[in-house]
Amino acid sequence: MSNRLKGKVAIVTGSGQGIGKAIAIALAEEGAKVVTNNRRPGSEGGDAETVVKEIEGMGGEGMPFFGSVSDFNDAEMIVKLAVEKFGRLDILVNNAGADAPRMVWNMSEEEWDRCLDSFLKGSFNCTRFAAGVMREQKWGRIINTTSTAWLGTVGHCNYG
Repeated sequence: MSNRLKGKVAIVTGSGQGIGKAIAIALAEEGAKVVTNNRRPGSEGGDAETVVKEIEGMGGEGMPFFGSVSDFNDAEMIVKLAVEKFGRLDILVNNAGADAPRMVWNMSEEEWDRCLDSFLKGSFNCTRFAAGVMREQKWGRIINTTSTAWLGTVGHCNYG
């Protein structure tokens, strides 16, 4: 483990698997304490708790948070718990995203909304609460990610 981020605290949304998991582990490898997140425990392919165990197994420190960042209260809570446990918040990586692959004529409004809520509303919600903490600290970084995996593919009109 490196120490470039020693003393820094990061939240990575949607970090139970995939890109988010890789980001969370990379931050921990650089010495950051990492709050991992996904909607619910026991997700197929891994969840926030499994990622924290992996981080701890390599000598790092982390905390899992289960909740949907598209929910205003859950977004407030993940930031609040990070600050309560680790005393600060330096890095927010908005990575959470839900996909409901459908052709547009078969997609329900609920499926459309779920995707937009996770990408757009989730990023806004977390940024809203993290920005206040970072402003008080006079330091912070907010990173918004998305995948290009489904861009231009059939059945993913709500993804990009």
